[in-house]
Formats: sequence, structure tokens, C-alpha cells
Amino acid sequence: MTMGAKKLKIPVWLVELRHRATHRKTPPLKSLRQGCEAALEWLKEEHWARQFRGHNKETDLKQQEGGVLQRVKKFALQSRNQLLGVLLEDGFLVPTVEQLEEFGCDTSYSASLTEPRLPKKFLRFWLPVLKMVSSPSFIQVFLEKLFAKQKLLTKEPKGHRAFYIAACISEVLLCNRKKGARRKHRIFRKRIQLKGLDLISLCLDAPSISMPHLLQLILDDMEH
Repeated sequence: MTMGAKKLKIPVWLVELRHRATHRKTPPLKSLRQGCEAALEWLKEEHWARQFRGHNKETDLKQQEGGVLQRVKKFALQSRNQLLGVLLEDGFLVPTVEQLEEFGCDTSYSASLTEPRLPKKFLRFWLPVLKMVSSPSFIQVFLEKLFAKQKLLTKEPKGHRAFYIAACISEVLLCNRKKGARRKHRIFRKRIQLKGLDLISLCLDAPSISMPHLLQLILDDMEH
């Protein structure tokens, strides 16, 4: 197990943490959170970063990706809130300017503040993880966490973080439409019954430039 981890450049302590979580007593939440961060960082450096830089080792990468995604899924089942906390930190679902430049994405978003969307390349980057952990309960909590994060950013309504948090909310709600969503870039395929009234309350409690757009998406979702 240790030799295999070294060969794939996976931190040995991460493999041991997974072994403890599976076969022994569940590790502390702090350890699980660190494990989530390490697993996601490994995915970025050893798989997706290489993919976007033009490396073409498809078979090996798919095998490595599948194994790590399964570990991320286990972390999500054991500690969903900790995984979401990691995903909403800067450098993950809120990309840095440097990351956007590496993806070849436009770093200017001022023209789309009222109807935010994630850049296609950036969304495609995160789809394997989001698809792996998405479930009706996960998506509902994901949206609630996004709105809670947005509430903390009310003092910077035109800021970088506020835009990408709102864009994540927008993508999830649009994904729940039967038509009009980006078919190739959908986080989940089957429609999910969301708690619309709860989401409206959270949206109103987190005012932003994109709030009218997000409210309309929630109301549209409730009509289906």
C-alpha cells in the first residue's frame, strides 16, 4: 500500500488516514478535513493540472483519478460539512486569478455580475468531484452553504469571491432545469426536489447584485 502511494505521489499519511477511517475508529474531524484538502490538492497537481497543460497519459490518469475520487467520496460521506468547507475556500471553487489565467479563462467578470456563470473550462475542471459527491441532500446543503458564504461577503458585492459564490449557486440552479442548462457541463443529471422556500429566505438574507437573478432561478425551479 505504501509503495503504491509513493509511486502515485500520494502522501502516505493520506493513505493511512483512509485506512483508519475504513477499518478502525473514525479519525477526528480536523484530520478528515486535512485529508480532504490533501486529496483535492493531489487531484489538481497530479491530474487536472497536467491535463490542461497538454499531458496525454489518459489511461494512467483515469486510473489515478478514479481511485482518488473514490477517496473523496468516502470523505464526503463521513464529513460532508468539512468537505464543503474546503471546496468554498479560495483556490478551490473560488479560483485565484492565477488559476483562471492558467485555464485560459477571462479574469474580468464585471459585465456578468447580474447573471454570474462559471467559466466553462473551470466548471469542467471540477465536474468529476462534484458529480462524484452530488446527491439530493448534498446539493441542498451545498446551496445553503453557498448562500451562507455569500452573506459574509455583502460588504464586497462586486468582489471576486462574491461573484464566484453567486456563479456556483447559479450553475446548480440552472443544472436543475430540464432545458437550457449546459448539457455537457451538468453537475447532476436527474432533477432534484429543492427546498425552495428555505433557499428564498437564505437568498434574501444575503443581498447581492446577483440576488434578483438568483431569486428568479429559485422561483422558476419551484414551478416545476
